Amino acid sequence: MSDVIDFGKYANNNTVETLPAGTYKVHMTKWEKCVAKTGMEQIRVYASVVGGELEGKPITDHIALSDKAHWRVAWFIKEALGWEKEDMQAAGKIAVGSEKFNRCFDLAKDRTMYWTI
Repeated sequence: MSDVIDFGKYANNNTVETLPAGTYKVHMTKWEKCVAKTGMEQIRVYASVVGGELEGKPITDHIALSDKAHWRVAWFIKEALGWEKEDMQAAGKIAVGSEKFNRCFDLAKDRTMYWTI
């Protein structure tokens, strides 16, 4: 292993574009279950910006499937599907990875919502 890094070698390696902080109207294009480098299972959600000067820019979010992040899954589905309090209560408990869970994310596909980054 060399203890010298040639930063110039990687100068043109711009594989990820970071959008400015703000709230964006996005259109969800797809989702997938994946595993982070830490081993944590998560949902990766792909979307694109709707409107404004960043129209069409891709944006990706990751939602961990840990107990502490269940609120994010619930928030995401609520926002994507336009659920009200009654809808949330009617949904009750949904097992992560179950057919009903997957169906919620499938229904969210092609929906528009707001994401803050």
